[in-house]
Amino acid sequence: MSRVEQLSIFIENKAGRANAIFSRLNDANINVLGYMISDTLDYGILRIVTETPQKALRVLNEAGITAQVNEVLVAKLGGRAGDLHNFIRILAEEEINMIYSYSLSSTYVIIRVDNIEEAQDLMLARGIKLVNQEELDEFSNHQAD
Repeated sequence: MSRVEQLSIFIENKAGRANAIFSRLNDANINVLGYMISDTLDYGILRIVTETPQKALRVLNEAGITAQVNEVLVAKLGGRAGDLHNFIRILAEEEINMIYSYSLSSTYVIIRVDNIEEAQDLMLARGIKLVNQEELDEFSNHQAD
């Protein structure tokens, strides 16, 4: 089977909650390959893919953190124009509903924050490289080569 186990973790929508979860996973030497946080007003869902999903589930449950495992599909796309559209079109043509989607990459991480100026200044001050649209386009062009 070509399926992957993903963890869905229910978290309060407050500063530091995701950090507490990632700290526990880090302390247990669990490598997070990709993640997504979706929000509501009070709570969010943190979805993660790891090399060891059952170990991650056990670590979180032992810490009293509510989590569950779901099967998902992970597609490796070629990085060329039209690849993503083709992938999504296949589902649409067969009327398969896409509940959510996100991409895996440990190289580029996208975040939306409540104070983008402050977050930008903080990341730059801490030595985190931020990219602009032009640099992201260059990365995309290299992927297609």
